[in-house]
Amino acid sequence: ITAHALDALERSTVKRVTIVGRRGPAQAAWTGKELREILNTLPDVAVEIDAAEVAVTESPQDKAEMKAARVKKRCVGMLKKKLEETATSDVVAAEATKALSLRFCLSPAELHPTETLGYPSRLSGVSFTQMSLQGEAGKQRAVAVEGAEPERMDAQLLLRSVGYRSVELEGLPWDN
Repeated sequence: ITAHALDALERSTVKRVTIVGRRGPAQAAWTGKELREILNTLPDVAVEIDAAEVAVTESPQDKAEMKAARVKKRCVGMLKKKLEETATSDVVAAEATKALSLRFCLSPAELHPTETLGYPSRLSGVSFTQMSLQGEAGKQRAVAVEGAEPERMDAQLLLRSVGYRSVELEGLPWDN
């Protein structure tokens, strides 16, 4: 996240940010430095990670991917370490005024609007489909889990990020 975006978030009234990935933690495209900053340097922010979603990294395919790319292994290790720390320390989470949740193996399926005068006016939530990883190491695809109940999360803002390099827009701050 850019410095000016982080400054804006710190001053904002946003209390919860959820980052959702269709694939698992071993396929996330962050660097070790980026993940370390997310997990350890955001002041007054409780980081939440679902242990079951990190457990998918125990598959033979994920283990092979992590063996082939050291940064993936380090990043999954950082997530597991953070899980251990948060499991033993509820004090930090209770004192934080903001929360950052990292979720994996979920894909947006439906947007839920609020209605004003019978017309959709703003976002109130997002339903997600549970995904599983299938295929050989390095080529795993996220496939919807048949029969899984959708998970609904409240949301007032939805941002899509596909990991491509951004393009500067004239008149707006930009950090390449």
